[in-house]
Amino acid sequence: MRSYSIPHTFAFLWLSSALSFSPLLGQDTSSHQLVWHWFTTSSQSETLRVRVTFKGKSIYRSSFPVAKIERGRIQPERPQKILEFSFNGEPKIFDTEFNAYPFQRITGNIWEAGCDPNDILLGVSFDIPKRILLNTIHIALIGQVARSQLAEGLFIETIPLHVKAKRATTPPGH
Repeated sequence: MRSYSIPHTFAFLWLSSALSFSPLLGQDTSSHQLVWHWFTTSSQSETLRVRVTFKGKSIYRSSFPVAKIERGRIQPERPQKILEFSFNGEPKIFDTEFNAYPFQRITGNIWEAGCDPNDILLGVSFDIPKRILLNTIHIALIGQVARSQLAEGLFIETIPLHVKAKRATTPPGH
């Protein structure tokens, strides 16, 4: 059995980590890379449903087409597509720093924040007049249901319409 000193072990771990993130190992980040993009249709388009629930009740639901497209073919949206909704609640569900704010209308926004080969990154934010309560990312997996807890009792779920049972959950704060 061979033993390794700490410097050799550290060097090996560092090199292994560095190589695992290297684009030279097959991760194509070029303009030709196929990535999922929302509000795009093709012969192989799919439909993704997004649902936001608060205290077990649906407060927003929408569906939109998604398709794989070459990264370089994605054009900037002018204006950017933003799904907007609102609900009544207490801002303190997002953080104790908002305890002083009264029960009121909270506005939510969802937009495409990024495109990847296996998922779409959805930006999700909530605000009240003159105050942002939350700005985060939800990973919408293509091929399975994905659910993220955004605040106490507040969840976002993305569902590919052809998928019924497979789920992935992101714990709060991730």
